[in-house]
Amino acid sequence: MDDLLNFPSDILFDILSRIPIKSIVILRCVSKPWLDKLTDSFVMNCTKKRPKLLSRYIPDVSYQARSKHITEGFMVSSVDYGESHKVVEVNSTMPDIHSYTGDFEAWNSCDGLLCLTYCKEFQRKVLCLWNPTTGDYMEFPTRDRCPYSLCCGHKTVFSVGFNPNVNSYFVIRIETHSLTCDAPCSHVYIFYLAYGSWWHVQEICYKIPPKQGALVNGALHWLGASCTGTSYDLVIAFVIKGRKFQEVLLPYFGDMRTFSMDITELGGELCLFCDFKSSVTLWLMKDYSVKESWTKMFSIKKPIGEFHTRNLLIPLCFTTSGALILIKVRTLVLYDPKDGKLVSLKIEGIPGRSQAFTTYIESPVRIKSSSQIFDYYT
Repeated sequence: MDDLLNFPSDILFDILSRIPIKSIVILRCVSKPWLDKLTDSFVMNCTKKRPKLLSRYIPDVSYQARSKHITEGFMVSSVDYGESHKVVEVNSTMPDIHSYTGDFEAWNSCDGLLCLTYCKEFQRKVLCLWNPTTGDYMEFPTRDRCPYSLCCGHKTVFSVGFNPNVNSYFVIRIETHSLTCDAPCSHVYIFYLAYGSWWHVQEICYKIPPKQGALVNGALHWLGASCTGTSYDLVIAFVIKGRKFQEVLLPYFGDMRTFSMDITELGGELCLFCDFKSSVTLWLMKDYSVKESWTKMFSIKKPIGEFHTRNLLIPLCFTTSGALILIKVRTLVLYDPKDGKLVSLKIEGIPGRSQAFTTYIESPVRIKSSSQIFDYYT
C-alpha cells in the first residue's frame, strides 16, 4: 500500500481525485507515511476539481404558531450539483437544533467549514462551525436572542475564513449600530481557533447588513454603507492577511436608485447581481481588484407578475454544463444562458422548500470540539 506514495505526484493526484474524500480520510489510518502525506492542504489540492455540494437546511415541520416552541430540529441534506443532481446523505454529529421562530442562517463556508447561527432553548442564538464531511462541530454562544431584535438598530454579521499568517481558521463578527450616524459605527471581533478566545480587532466606518459574506481571493466581502448613508451601495472587503478593510471598485451602473444590489461568490469569482424591476443582471470580477475586469455575464428576465419583487432571484452556483442555479424565495430554479429559460429545479428526495441555502466543498479539515465560550470579548 505504501508503494502508492512513490507514484508520480500527478498520477497520485489523479487517483485521489476519484476517491470519496471520506475514504481519503480513512487512508490516514493505514500507516504513518500515509498520515504524513495526506495533510489537509494536500487532500484539498487533490479534490479542488471535485464539484461543490449544495447544502440544504429544511425544517422537518411546518411553521407553527410563534407561541409554541418547535423542538423537532432540522433535516440536513446535500446535493451534488453536477448533471445528475444526486442527493448525498449527510451523516452528521451535529446536535439537534431547537428553533423558536425558524431563525436559521448559513453565513458562508471556508474549506468545507460552514458558519451557522440558529436558535436554541430559551430563545438563545448560537454561533457554530460545522464540517458536514467529518461531522466536527464547534459552538460559540452569543449574546443575541431569538427572534433577532433590531429595536436598538443593532445588526450582526458572521463569517468564517483562514489566515495563513496565523495558520488558523477564524470566525469574524461585525456588530453594526445602524441608528447612529457617528463614525465609526461598527465593531469587529475575531475568534482564532488556534488561540481560543475573541479579540476586539478594530472599529470601522461602515454599516454592514446581516447578509451572507463572499470569500474570494483571500478576502471576505459584504455589502456596505457609510455611517451616514441610507443605502447599501458599497462592497466592503476584509483582507485576511493584512486584517484591513477596503472598498471594492464597482462598474458603472447608471442611476443606482433604480435597483437593489447584492454580492456572492460564483465559480471562485466575486459576483455582483443587480435586481431591477423586470430583470436581474449578473457581473463577475474576472481579475480581482481590477475595476475594468468587471464583466456583465447575462441578464435574467423575471417571470411576468413578479416585476416589482426585489431580491427574488439570488445566484447560488454553476452546474458543470454552465447553467446557473438560483434561489427563488425558498426554492431553487435553473437558468440556462444558452436558451435564456428559467425553470424550476426539482430534485428527487429533497422537499421543495428550504429555509437556508449555501455551498461548500467536501473537506478533511478537523476542528476541535469546545465547551461553551462565555468570555465573549477580551
